[in-house]
Amino acid sequence: MHILPIIALQILCMANMSFAQSCPEMNALPPRTDDDHSMCAILYEGYKCDGAYHHAYNGEDASTLGNWDDKAGSIVVREGCTIHAYWEDKFGGAEKDFKEGYTNLDHEDWAHDISSYKCNCVFPPLDCTPGDMWKEIAYCTNHLAIEADCEYPESHGFSSSVSNSVSHSIELGLGLELEYLFVTTEGAGSGHFSSGYNWTNSHYLFTTTMTEMVKGHYPVPAHKTINVLQIQENVQTTRSIHRYLLLVKVTLRIGNVTNYFRKKY
Repeated sequence: MHILPIIALQILCMANMSFAQSCPEMNALPPRTDDDHSMCAILYEGYKCDGAYHHAYNGEDASTLGNWDDKAGSIVVREGCTIHAYWEDKFGGAEKDFKEGYTNLDHEDWAHDISSYKCNCVFPPLDCTPGDMWKEIAYCTNHLAIEADCEYPESHGFSSSVSNSVSHSIELGLGLELEYLFVTTEGAGSGHFSSGYNWTNSHYLFTTTMTEMVKGHYPVPAHKTINVLQIQENVQTTRSIHRYLLLVKVTLRIGNVTNYFRKKY
């Protein structure tokens, strides 16, 4: 029997990374905060993204800021996100929205005045645990005495359930965050990886959006059966009523298997 793999995976996510630099672009912020959450914004002590910095994560409601109370002098908000700032702690006093991009708080009369905030993005946070597995997408048996063709769906890159509601650059940012989760989790030996695929060398998968499904073909010898499998990456996370899904599909891998038992999912 022939097997025609492709590979499938499920994720639930997590990661970490952060560093300050002079006014980074809104779509160039680190994908994860220092405390391992989906990035929303960075608050800086200085007016030009200099000095000490503090990460705000997607979905965070910070009612008090501790030693960051009345300390922020500038903000860079991730694309597709908004930080709703308050003059007092526990979301009291004057309030103001700061949208995506860089803001010098001194120009807004908010320098060193933020005591609490709520930071949210138009997409749910990627807070889950990566993993992968083989998943069958086609099973072709040739009952003829001559070679036959097996047709199956094939696609590459990643797609998101929020694709129709966010910009292309936001979606690519989500792909890079997903890549960071996979690479760091796999490198740490954690997660739920079982396919044997090396995600460290798969940067193109996370920077290529999947726009269409194409038909693949593989010849099936007379009176033979082939299995077609693919690695699919599923990220599902729920926050309130939000549901989020990302798929990553990789290149076909073809091999001969004589004792292959079909897995049940």
